Amino acid sequence: MKTISISFWEGSINDTKEGMMPVYLPNLMDSSTRLLDTALMNRILKEAMPDLPDDTKKVIIYYIDITSKEEIEQFIKRTKRYTYKNRTKRPEKHTRQCSCRRRSSV
Repeated sequence: MKTISISFWEGSINDTKEGMMPVYLPNLMDSSTRLLDTALMNRILKEAMPDLPDDTKKVIIYYIDITSKEEIEQFIKRTKRYTYKNRTKRPEKHTRQCSCRRRSSV
């Protein structure tokens, strides 16, 4: 079983239905991660998610502020389509989902 990268993911939540769900928390000391925008979402999708175990179905992303939830959701859809577009054998089912949750700053 593959372990999650601690450098990006803060930890994980285990659920009986969904299995292991890695959790991303923004670093409050780093202003570049406070805002969930397409650049940060791209980094999550292209750098962090490919290193997750194959049986990971969902990830949870907490954020302080977001540019536009609709824009992020459209970006995720476009990225998923592009990711599998050029592969010779398409996976039977792309099951990884991003669940974004607002985190209130203290």
